[in-house]
Amino acid sequence: MNRGKILEDFVSTYVAKNKKERTLHELSKKRGRFVDRLNHNIEDTFNNTKLVELQNVHESSLAKKLNVKAGTQCYIISHDDLDDQIVDFETALSSLYGNGLGFCIIPLNSKSIYIESEQVNGAPKRYLCC
Repeated sequence: MNRGKILEDFVSTYVAKNKKERTLHELSKKRGRFVDRLNHNIEDTFNNTKLVELQNVHESSLAKKLNVKAGTQCYIISHDDLDDQIVDFETALSSLYGNGLGFCIIPLNSKSIYIESEQVNGAPKRYLCC
């Protein structure tokens, strides 16, 4: 699956209706702006009917919550070197979980995505969007 199709599906499925056009533009031309919104504006950016905040979730339980198996390929939106890459779920999670900055893991064969906000005070907010 090509990155353009992944992003179109991501935006049409998970992003709030009033943010879809802007998000597609930012992800293709001004990616840093969208990535920065993962730090503070998750509730404003994503479709709230699909967004579920996860409480007291541990890294080891995320694969089950996302319904992904070992080796599942994921597209990454993040502040680090994994941004705009397709990597396996375990690599993505071990590199990004709890790193302090916002990111999004989009499994390519799942109907859910995982979003983590920037860590400001205490644990970062973590979401499942399905």
